[in-house]
Amino acid sequence: MEHSGSIIQLLESLDEDLPTHPVLSRGPQMCHQSFQCDGIKDASLYFIEKGAIEVLGPKPSRVFVGRFTAFLMLPNKMLIELIGPI
Repeated sequence: MEHSGSIIQLLESLDEDLPTHPVLSRGPQMCHQSFQCDGIKDASLYFIEKGAIEVLGPKPSRVFVGRFTAFLMLPNKMLIELIGPI
């Protein structure tokens, strides 16, 4: 679904070997918000300077092949994923 430049993706676990399987197999839920960015390191630093904690990354994504991703926990406890360019 796309609205005003935002995209909402509904995911289904089709491959038990993907790292997303344990979360997706628990049923419908909001896990995190994802943001595409041109520079994943700069975007990570921006959020860290605002008080976010780096949870994982940047590292090659197993889901978005050929891209890097990073996960950060915002001060309000919202988990976000940054997705770098191809």
